[in-house]
Amino acid sequence: MQPLPNDLPSKRFSRRDGLPGTQVHALTCDHQGRYWFAGSSGLASYDGVSVRRYQQRDGLSTHGLRALAARADAPHELLVGGDAGVDLLDVREIGPPRAQPLLTTPTWTGGRVETLLPDPDAGGGLWIGTASGLYRWEPGGTVQAVTDPALARQQITALVRSGPLIWAATQSGALRGHPAPGTDTGGGWRDPPVALPREAITALSVAPDGTLFIGGHTHLTELSPDGTVRARLPLPAPATALLFQPPTGTHPAELWVAAAAQLLTFRRGAAGWQAHGPPLAEGRVNALHGDSFGNVWAATDSRGVLRVSALRRVYLRPRMPLPQAAYSVRPSGAHAWLIGTEQALWRLEENSAPHAGWQGGVVAELPAVWDTLELASGERWFATQQGVWRAAPGQSPQPVAPADPEATAPARALLHLHGTLWIGTVRGLLSVPLDGPPGSPVTLRRHLSGGTPLGYVYTLCAGHDGTLWIGTLGQGLWHAPDGQLRRLSLPVPDLLSDTGNVYALAPCDNGDLIAVQDNRVLRLGRGGGRVLARSEEAVAGWTVLVQGDRLWVGGSDGLTEYDAHSGERRRQSNWPGADSWEFTTSRSLAARPGALLCGLNTGLLLIDLTELGNLTVPPQPTLAALTFRPGPAPLPPEVARASGAGPHTLPQGHWGLEVWPACPWYLDEDTLQLRHRLLGWEAEWSAPHPPGPIQYQSLPAGRYTLQVQAFAPLTGWGDPQALLRLHVQPPRWQRRVRSLLETLTGPLLQTRRLRRQNLALEQRVLERTREVERAHDALLSANRELQTLSLTDALTGVANRRHFDGAWQQAAAQVPLGHAVTLALLDIDHFKGFNDTYGHQEGDRCLQRVAGALRGALRGPGDLLARYGGEEFAVILPGESPQDAAGVIERLRRNVEALGIPNAASPFGTVTVSVGAVSVTSGAAGQPGDWIALADQSLYRAKHAGRNRSVHDLH
Repeated sequence: MQPLPNDLPSKRFSRRDGLPGTQVHALTCDHQGRYWFAGSSGLASYDGVSVRRYQQRDGLSTHGLRALAARADAPHELLVGGDAGVDLLDVREIGPPRAQPLLTTPTWTGGRVETLLPDPDAGGGLWIGTASGLYRWEPGGTVQAVTDPALARQQITALVRSGPLIWAATQSGALRGHPAPGTDTGGGWRDPPVALPREAITALSVAPDGTLFIGGHTHLTELSPDGTVRARLPLPAPATALLFQPPTGTHPAELWVAAAAQLLTFRRGAAGWQAHGPPLAEGRVNALHGDSFGNVWAATDSRGVLRVSALRRVYLRPRMPLPQAAYSVRPSGAHAWLIGTEQALWRLEENSAPHAGWQGGVVAELPAVWDTLELASGERWFATQQGVWRAAPGQSPQPVAPADPEATAPARALLHLHGTLWIGTVRGLLSVPLDGPPGSPVTLRRHLSGGTPLGYVYTLCAGHDGTLWIGTLGQGLWHAPDGQLRRLSLPVPDLLSDTGNVYALAPCDNGDLIAVQDNRVLRLGRGGGRVLARSEEAVAGWTVLVQGDRLWVGGSDGLTEYDAHSGERRRQSNWPGADSWEFTTSRSLAARPGALLCGLNTGLLLIDLTELGNLTVPPQPTLAALTFRPGPAPLPPEVARASGAGPHTLPQGHWGLEVWPACPWYLDEDTLQLRHRLLGWEAEWSAPHPPGPIQYQSLPAGRYTLQVQAFAPLTGWGDPQALLRLHVQPPRWQRRVRSLLETLTGPLLQTRRLRRQNLALEQRVLERTREVERAHDALLSANRELQTLSLTDALTGVANRRHFDGAWQQAAAQVPLGHAVTLALLDIDHFKGFNDTYGHQEGDRCLQRVAGALRGALRGPGDLLARYGGEEFAVILPGESPQDAAGVIERLRRNVEALGIPNAASPFGTVTVSVGAVSVTSGAAGQPGDWIALADQSLYRAKHAGRNRSVHDLH
């Protein structure tokens, strides 16, 4: 197996994401799950939602930072080393960390700090590697230089702890080990137990068992805890960073090596370490880090931070020369599979050795193999775009009946049942008796209902009782319990339609049948049927698979797991993107022990269910920021100072609050959804929404708890978390009046009846007040929703022309103030021909997919995508330099091209776009309307030059 070659699940953090610079020297994770990145331009943190930056104005001694370390004995402290020494950050609270100098100029004379290693066994001691030697800091404030001749006045490149020893490496090639405090192995610095290559040591990494990995200029050495050399690997360039990833239950150990401009991966097999997958070109990598999920983080010298997701171990792709849409996945023996693709039939065989991969090749050149059936006799049948083919054992495939229009019509499904081969085609249902020897002449039978063909037979299925089930497009679901075709009709409205499209069928263990019709997943049984799930897509799924109580549905938006009995959605996996996770046919999903094989529009993908099952910890939101906003009057001091989760006691008033939840989950956080409710004010959860600020205004007196719950497609909803507690008190004058009234009327209100009446009256007044406020909030929400709808294109979900016109006027108005703006107009090439060929319904779907691809190309917070008209889109890039805008423009074009949507009306064979853009800078002549005309002229030139290209002008 090889990792995904072109769409390796990864995420990059750069200046566009909030990093202060793209040169990052170090990274680490704190006790709250936040990641910290240190570089030449300052410090940044990432909490799973957003990147925040910190510089000298936040208390740091310098912007030039090179080392980070989290202290296990003081989890709220983060050590930051840089050009001016070491700072200590308190990161226990939300908001900017409190920084204080630990070892800084003028008292610090060690120079630039290169690496830090906390030593919890020494009561909080710290080893400090610098450009001029190694130092030891004690918690009392004492700093001592290490006087070992091999380490003194040498640049210390790495520090690690391996078992009882502290190891320090230098650019001169020296490696010294020192017993950790509290061990009984003797003192003093010592040489490694074996001779190392005479070269600079540039990187160190350690395994949980104490194995030490030593990276140099030309070799990587693996040193076991007992001092023996286990392996030596040649390197193409000096190692700049190393990372050992422990093995899992299904995957071997990994060794990540940064060398020159490449990031290499090795996996341990029976023959030792072996290169795995193609190298990643990342430029110089300064640091590598592995987290608890199995992600690999890389701090680079010029491209920010790269995170390679742990999902690389879950989604694997057998290597094939060219990525082709996989239409069918069928078993062929114990460890082999027949894969029908858009151009040929492949046979892939899994090697018996663990982790050895797959091997195979083309069996036959056949067009669009939708289904394959291998009989016990060795004869094979094929449902292809050019009809039904078959091959006798050892022979090449041949058409079954080349002169028969029924047999040469596009075939979609095959089924062997009761000695008969059933064939579903776009023209109806055929069968062939299989009572003759392999290769004997065939007798085709046509099956009609009342003298009429069934039309487009899309899928076939055998029930556990041997019943034949037939799913059609436009004619509903059929079966043949007694040899006669009968349509299955159910009296329940909106359940099973006689004219609906049935895309997939699968039997359940108890005799029920899973059917996917249009946007519904149904479970049909003797007692009738019910809807298990509904999809927002027009098609709920193209293929289904039942495994006990697990139901897998593969559709255009990925793979979804349901409970086969209740219909509860368990998991949805659409990494690395919906367009790479589009299933193809009813035969494109199969199971083998511990894994699923998925036929996608980008090829074959294998899902390791064991690894997927390890990713079951749902995301837990935390509090990232809390801000109170003043109303007409200034905030009271006790409100302005409030921070953290509380509980906070606040006076009632015209103030608002803004809560930012964070969710440091780091698997597919881009697809995270949150919902919230303020207990004491609202009982129902809000609608799911992307991570962002939660706001409330002018809360009445009462006690409130803000609960937030996070949803990830891989795990579902996590547990609700209480992020904030508030006690809002009535105004002081009300409290005084109430106290006075209680004092004056106390003797008259001593009876229980009067007390209950008083409390009930107060409760009714409070409830009435809340009802009025809720009605007011509902009206505001409805107005906001109406405003949003009026600015959104109903088909694609992006901004409409009205929204664009207003946004363009605002962006263009910034040009005289010195801000650049770029406008790009995009037109789908040969879209009229696409509609004529595939129909307007597919045309609408094409527009939706293109809009999604264009939206995914935008990064800036002010970037706007709008549907300009028909098949034309517009993109506004405010504040972008022409150079940066050029990259975005080309990404827009490439994203659409990468969709691979077939378009027979285009010479490119797929849907593409032409782009015309103009960047307007300060001092440009003309008006906003003139600049639109310039972009339109650029678009005309792009189309005149052959389409599927961009023309970008500077004005």
